[in-house]
Amino acid sequence: MIDDYFKKHAEIHRAAGTSDDFLTQETDQLRSKLAQTEQELRKAKNKAGVISLDDSRKAYTEQIAKIRQEIFDAEAQLQNARRR
Repeated sequence: MIDDYFKKHAEIHRAAGTSDDFLTQETDQLRSKLAQTEQELRKAKNKAGVISLDDSRKAYTEQIAKIRQEIFDAEAQLQNARRR
């Protein structure tokens, strides 16, 4: 009975080791793929001239606000010109 226990114990732990090897390989592959994806993202951002997504978003928001203000001012001038 004790021998059977040790055999079963060894089988279970050997199988776990095989599983660990598979998981280690899978983790390494995914890590490599993630690193490659991050590198491609950096290249794409550099090519597009985006230094920081937050900075770019802020700059575009400011441009939009400025253009809206200019449209508002132009509409006000047009209304004044029509009243005269």
